[in-house]
Amino acid sequence: MGLEHCCQTLLSVFGMGLAQHLRETSMFQFPDSNASSACLSDFQAKLATMSIDPSLVPSCFKDSAQFVTNTSSCAGIVTTQDWIEKVGPITPLNTACRGDFSELTRCSSCLDAGQKINSQLSSIDPNATSKCFYYTCLYAAGIVSEHGPLDATTAACTLALPLANSATKKPAKSRDELLKLVFGLLGALIGVLLAFGLITMYRKWDRKRKVNASHERFVSGFRASMVPNSDWAWTLAKSGKSQEILDESIRDQGPKGVMERFVLVGILCAHVMVAFRPTIADALKNVRGRHRHPQITRTAIAARSRVVQTFMEWKLVCNREIKNQQLKQESNVDCPP
Repeated sequence: MGLEHCCQTLLSVFGMGLAQHLRETSMFQFPDSNASSACLSDFQAKLATMSIDPSLVPSCFKDSAQFVTNTSSCAGIVTTQDWIEKVGPITPLNTACRGDFSELTRCSSCLDAGQKINSQLSSIDPNATSKCFYYTCLYAAGIVSEHGPLDATTAACTLALPLANSATKKPAKSRDELLKLVFGLLGALIGVLLAFGLITMYRKWDRKRKVNASHERFVSGFRASMVPNSDWAWTLAKSGKSQEILDESIRDQGPKGVMERFVLVGILCAHVMVAFRPTIADALKNVRGRHRHPQITRTAIAARSRVVQTFMEWKLVCNREIKNQQLKQESNVDCPP
């Protein structure tokens, strides 16, 4: 029973070659014994390369003449022209066995049509029922099918060969779907990481911007409080242009010396160093002219310069400290929830 099953399978595999031969030559079988023997020998060698026992070929096909053209094989059919003359140019086989055989309904329709053609041929030659059915399978695979007998789905349907190629199509599709899923998830992950990175960078930039703005406001306020707006008055007084400090509308309201005295007393009273400011009594005496003309001494100017220099040095230290605090804050930034 095992050998019979193997022989039936080998006959179907060999049928793929015969169907291709029919497709190329319009002949259902080989023209002579030499051609049949040569083809069987080649078939045997091919099986050996696939680690299949080559002795199965002579065991299953004891007579190579069974594949040689014989008018008594099936209702006298030798070529496709003979086939058309016996069954007609248009048959159910021509429509049912075309298309995609991976559809179960297509294959079932083709087999039903093959049974009808075989019944028609059996009515012509009752003694060749088995051979005529084999011819019907060869014609469906080699002539009717647009994909040809070497197509896996065609061979699986018309010659009952469930080949590996037809069985692996769905796994291949599954692999494609898996690759699409993997690439899709990878793309989504990259997008999430990119968005997270951009959000983190923006938060750091915004924090730095706020720190800098706060620092600028602090420095500006401190500069306004530490450096009085009378700087221009000191500059003009040192250059001997005290008269220009007065508003134009009051420059001619009194003697020049008196007006200059008022200006110098006012500048001394606004000195950044409290120790250099005159007392109220001394200021009144200067205004009334009881003291000598008030002078902006070199000592006062030098003291003011030291104050300004000290302020600038403090400003540099302050800037450096604020920058260090800012760097520490950036290094300790927690990841957003």
